[in-house]
Amino acid sequence: PKPTSTPTNTPTPEPTNTPTSTPTNTPVPTNTPVPTNTPTSTSTPALTPTSTPTPEPPDLKGSTFTIDNASNGIKVSWNQDSAASGYEILRSDDNGKTWKLYKTISSNTTVSYLDTGVTNGKTYRYSVRPYAVVGGKTYRPSYPTSKAILYLAELTFSVANASGSVKVSWNKNAAATGYEVLRWDEIGKTWKMVKSINNNATLSYVDTAVTNGKMYRYSVRPYYTANGTTTRAPYPTSKAIVYLTGQNFTVANKGIYIDLTWDKNAAATGYEILRSDDNGATWKTYKTITSNATLAFTDTSVVTGKTYKYSVRPYKTVDGVTYRASWPTSKALVCLKISTFSVANTSKGIKISWNQNTAATGYEILRTDDGGKTWKLYKSISGNATTSYVDTAVTKGKTYSYSVRAIKVVGSTTYRASYATSKSITCTMK
Repeated sequence: PKPTSTPTNTPTPEPTNTPTSTPTNTPVPTNTPVPTNTPTSTSTPALTPTSTPTPEPPDLKGSTFTIDNASNGIKVSWNQDSAASGYEILRSDDNGKTWKLYKTISSNTTVSYLDTGVTNGKTYRYSVRPYAVVGGKTYRPSYPTSKAILYLAELTFSVANASGSVKVSWNKNAAATGYEVLRWDEIGKTWKMVKSINNNATLSYVDTAVTNGKMYRYSVRPYYTANGTTTRAPYPTSKAIVYLTGQNFTVANKGIYIDLTWDKNAAATGYEILRSDDNGATWKTYKTITSNATLAFTDTSVVTGKTYKYSVRPYKTVDGVTYRASWPTSKALVCLKISTFSVANTSKGIKISWNQNTAATGYEILRTDDGGKTWKLYKSISGNATTSYVDTAVTKGKTYSYSVRAIKVVGSTTYRASYATSKSITCTMK
């Protein structure tokens, strides 16, 4: 066998010292700002559509309403509903048998409606309700109980001074039961019903409780009563008047003219004189007297033998408005000029002679034998051709005074000229 070799010992290597590296100083960093957290975007989820909510029905309240006769129609009024878009008015012309939507009001602030499509004496029935439009849908409450009214047209009326009163007159309303007359009470500052007239045929009222120079204001309306219920028309605009008493006046021939005289009205501003030259067929305001202290007027534009008619009334102007008394009954007069005459002694007595007046139907002679203390109508002469008269009932040595005037008889009325200035004579009985 081959011999095995004897192994030799393998020396263990000595480790060498690994040098230790000396570290360099690491610089200290300055403070680096800490960044804010940037939000991490997330994916936007897809919108899921929701169903449109059903709108809430508006809180509509049934309308409380009224109906009244008004000027030129029927007024329907109701309370405002703030939730409403507007209002609907129903009307029935046959007492509720048939109805129609008569008027739609598109504003909730309008709370009345004047129905002018109405006829005097006819009954109409109404109802009113609010409506609201929300989300394209219209909501309505039920109609309230209807109300009926008889339409009565407003009256046309007038006021005028009459003899001792103020007269209120109006046109007839055939549908009315009667009329109510109101007068303003200036003391109480209220209206008072001075007269209720219970038939529709009476068309005037005479108010005698009036005072000269005082202003009064009136209004009149018709009413209708059926089954214990009274319906009234509206009162029209009131009318005022100053009451003035009628004027006492006289007309008389004076010389060749005509004189008018009248009593003073202390409440008046002045007076108006009317004259007619055709026996009352036509009249004209002939003269306006602007002072209440002037109480006479002489008409010089007259013709002897012609008949004239006159009337005189006071007037009063207040705030630019003139109020007039009623015209009193007119008075007529034939213009007769004064007679020219003379007196003379004759063997039979005293002779009175005068000029002829062709417009006269006779003459009147006045005589006094006591120096003018008393006069009497001594002689009436018929016919205008006789122009003298001898007074034989005289005493020698006594003084007498005479006057002569022409007269004209028309029908049952005698018109007289004014007496001429008297003339005196002492009887000598030649």
